[in-house]
Amino acid sequence: MFIGDILAPFAGKRPSRNRVVAAVLLQAAAFAAFHLLPERIPQTFMLGALLGWMTLATGSLLPAIVAHAAHNAMPLIFLGLAGNSWVPDLGGGNVPSAIVISAVAAVVVGLAIIRQSRTRRA
Repeated sequence: MFIGDILAPFAGKRPSRNRVVAAVLLQAAAFAAFHLLPERIPQTFMLGALLGWMTLATGSLLPAIVAHAAHNAMPLIFLGLAGNSWVPDLGGGNVPSAIVISAVAAVVVGLAIIRQSRTRRA
């Protein structure tokens, strides 16, 4: 939503450096505000800026989608690795293995896409 409705129109079809910076910052601010977590605005803003830059750099929304999924998966991975002692009561005690495996897969796929994108550019 933020990349399609804010980033793309502000950047334009042939964006100048200033338009790219303004577009990425505007969509990152909207991304952070939309999450409604005042204590996490700086981190969410930085994630939004990174995702916007990734989209413009690769010309595809897919790397940003995978990176966002990987970002959201990291707490699940850490909870799964921590075992029972650090996992809050989720009604069953542990984070199900399938969720942890899915989170690890999201991170691996994200890293593969970033590596492929960097290799293609070089």
